[in-house]
Formats: sequence, C-alpha cells, structure tokens
Amino acid sequence: MPAIASSDKTGFERHIVIVGEGAIREPGDTATINGFYIDLTSDFIEEARKVAAKAVSASARHRALIEQAKGALMLAYGLNEDQAFAMLTWWSRNRNLKVREIAARLMELTSTGCASDHTLRAKFDAQIHDITSGQ
Repeated sequence: MPAIASSDKTGFERHIVIVGEGAIREPGDTATINGFYIDLTSDFIEEARKVAAKAVSASARHRALIEQAKGALMLAYGLNEDQAFAMLTWWSRNRNLKVREIAARLMELTSTGCASDHTLRAKFDAQIHDITSGQ
C-alpha cells in the first residue's frame, strides 16, 4: 500500500502506511482500523534533506562552472560580466543547449590550452609583471 499524508492534531503532516483491515468511513463517522500503521515521516524528511543537499551541491558546481566560462569570454572578447552571460544565454537559446552544458564544454576546451597561445601568455606575463612591480 502506498504511503499517505495525514496531519496530526498540531497540523504537522505525517507520512504513514496503514497495514490491516479497516472500514470505509463516511463523512462524520468514525472509522475502525484493525491492524497498525507505520509512520514514515522521518524517512520522508531524511530523503527530502538528501535530495535538497544534492540539488544545492549541483547548483553550486554549475554556478562555479558558468562563472569560469563567463571569465573566459570576458578575457577573450573584452566583455563585462553581464555581456559574457548574455553571450552564453544567446548560444544556449540558439543551439538548444543548457548554459551549464555550454560552460562545461568551453571550460574543457580551455583546459587543453587550445584557447591560448604563446603571445597571449606573453602579454599576460608582461601585465602581471607591471601590476606587481608598481607596489
């Protein structure tokens, strides 16, 4: 028998399974149940907590990946943060892919070094040198 939701006297919703035989109750009548019930509320609460924790963790991972991809686009195109995100969402809409999927693929490419060359690295080296020399 599937679990059902029922509220206790305080209004707290409990998830229970009734095992046994019972009479069908008409509105206003008292039902008699021969058997017992199993309160699964704590199991439902724990499962909901696990699902929520997993969703929050996945969201944080996706958000970090999207932020990295935005940074790569900002660097490559000289965009600000909003423009970089707009670019990701444009590609998402026009290619029917999720933003996080595009971000993941972009970051896979950047990790191979194909989005960089020796001239870009030399420019950055010079810029970092200039930034740190002026202390």
